[in-house]
Amino acid sequence: MIDTELIKRFTKNFTLLRKAAGWTEDDIAKKITVSRPTIANIDKGKITVPIYMAIRTQMETEIFENEKEMELLKYALDAYVDHPNNYTPAQKKEIEKKANIYSSALRNKNNNRKEVATIVFVSLAAVLGTIAAAVITTWRKNKP
Repeated sequence: MIDTELIKRFTKNFTLLRKAAGWTEDDIAKKITVSRPTIANIDKGKITVPIYMAIRTQMETEIFENEKEMELLKYALDAYVDHPNNYTPAQKKEIEKKANIYSSALRNKNNNRKEVATIVFVSLAAVLGTIAAAVITTWRKNKP
């Protein structure tokens, strides 16, 4: 059974997810062998279940095969699609910010994907850790 809400969240955040993976529309189109206009339609909010399944499978495969390079994609999928209620707005905003930085840095062909991913993820981990610590501290102060 396909979770339509999950697909809606995926579609709504597709551009962000692509950026978190460091992929252009052409990159993802080639990876799942569809046309670039098909991917452009997803960026506009239109997706079919088979295309969703193909892209999601490709993303999960990339995360599995390139864990360090795709760590930002893993967090973006979790925060925006799979478990959005587990993240604060500040954490989501930070993931979005890092995805934009990652995507921009990869457009420069002189940048190495692994090096860029490491730098972006280390800064993301530091920020998420700081936010998590602040949430825990607030919770402890307000605990009955």
